[in-house]
Amino acid sequence: MNDRSKTKQALIQELASLRERITELEQFESDRKQTEEALRESERKYRNLYHCAQVGLFESSMEEAKIISCNQCYCDLAGFPNVESAIGMDLLQLYVNPDDREKVKKVLRTHGYTTNHLLQLKNRLTGKIFWVEFSACINPSRNIIEGSLIDVTERKRAEEALRESKYKYKSLIENIPDIILTIDMEGTITFVSRRTNEILGYEDSEMINMAIFNFIPEEDHQRAMESLQRGMKGEKIKRIQMPVTAKSGEKLFFEFYFTRIYKDGAVVGAQGTAADITERKLAESQRKAALEALRLSEENFRRSLEDLPLGVRIVTVEGEIIYANQ
Repeated sequence: MNDRSKTKQALIQELASLRERITELEQFESDRKQTEEALRESERKYRNLYHCAQVGLFESSMEEAKIISCNQCYCDLAGFPNVESAIGMDLLQLYVNPDDREKVKKVLRTHGYTTNHLLQLKNRLTGKIFWVEFSACINPSRNIIEGSLIDVTERKRAEEALRESKYKYKSLIENIPDIILTIDMEGTITFVSRRTNEILGYEDSEMINMAIFNFIPEEDHQRAMESLQRGMKGEKIKRIQMPVTAKSGEKLFFEFYFTRIYKDGAVVGAQGTAADITERKLAESQRKAALEALRLSEENFRRSLEDLPLGVRIVTVEGEIIYANQ
């Protein structure tokens, strides 16, 4: 009786264990199906992203660099009508510069990847040459190359236009006979042109980040400060004549013309030119001295005539009296 009871108990336990195992298997099967579904959804999203990306994406074989797969954007860049026509084609055949092919191969073999490598490619259909950023890496698990192409032609053109603009601007600045400079709100010099060295003798490093007042004679500091403050506050000050001390100690005269520099609608400094008018100021001074000497000479001459004990009269050829002493 006891043995029969034990056998029944063991069967009950075994049945419970089997039921628990069946539940585990059912849960495992449910989890597997969910995982497979998630994997299929992930693959679907990846395919959509891969084929709809606005970046040329590709996979190629390691040794022969033959296209295994690619998206439509890659085909558009390379000049293939569709993905099927690109499969099996040479990845490197589009490179304009043959040296680039060897460089890319060498970098991939050495490092296993290359990032943002600038290359020139040629479209097979149109013959158009354009610039791309080429990025690729070796996938060791599949023994293939995975990479991307980004068309940066417009960016390269913009960069080239910017370089050309900077070159023209620099050339213009260096060939203008006047000094070009910029200052901040406190009068600190932030830029000076090459003519500064030729006229004043200072190197750029001796003036940049220095206050402009350091190069103006002390007796003119107050006038220079007031002019700067009025200009920065918005008062229209077209030209300011101010002496400047050269590195040699010589006092030169300049005529400054400034316009305000704005950032986000606020005044942050000024930029302008400084024309050397030393010779003009000297000529004006000499002219004033000559006029003063002439005035004194005429005054002395007139006084001499007045003091003479003789009567003196000066007349024109027509007989008109223009002077007679007392």
